[in-house]
Amino acid sequence: SLALWDKCQPVFEPYAQIDLFLDNDEQGRLKTKEALSIGSKFKDRSDLFIGGKDLNDLLVRKQLT
Repeated sequence: SLALWDKCQPVFEPYAQIDLFLDNDEQGRLKTKEALSIGSKFKDRSDLFIGGKDLNDLLVRKQLT
């Protein structure tokens, strides 16, 4: 949940790369943009579910095909 973003910041510290699979909606895109501006360790991976709302949507669609 994006509501936990600030609390997660200390957890992010030791990692060299953090892949973001945030929702493809206004809030998710804003938070992705914010994270990318923080540093290069953040990588936007929402391109995996273009045309869908989120990663779960992609997985459900794959399971149905």
